[in-house]
Amino acid sequence: MINGILTRRSIRKYTNEPVSREHQEQIARAGFAAPSARNAQPWHIVMVDDRVAEIRDILGIPESMQVLSLIAAGHPAETKPPRDDMKRERLHYNKW
Repeated sequence: MINGILTRRSIRKYTNEPVSREHQEQIARAGFAAPSARNAQPWHIVMVDDRVAEIRDILGIPESMQVLSLIAAGHPAETKPPRDDMKRERLHYNKW
């Protein structure tokens, strides 16, 4: 788990290769496994294959619904090395 946290990078360029239904379901499964207050799990997940600008209109999301997150999923068109964001000045042991 620690390796996944330390090597995670934000990717902002993707190939045009479609994400398989199997991978979409794995992503959704991870999302549904996230903790929520009182285990209410109030979320809905909408997988979108097309890149669109007006996502609320395209998906038909009612104005009364709050969109909390939009997640881009795709195949990376770039690679980035792990980075070290350690800030020693913000690390404290046993006291401030």
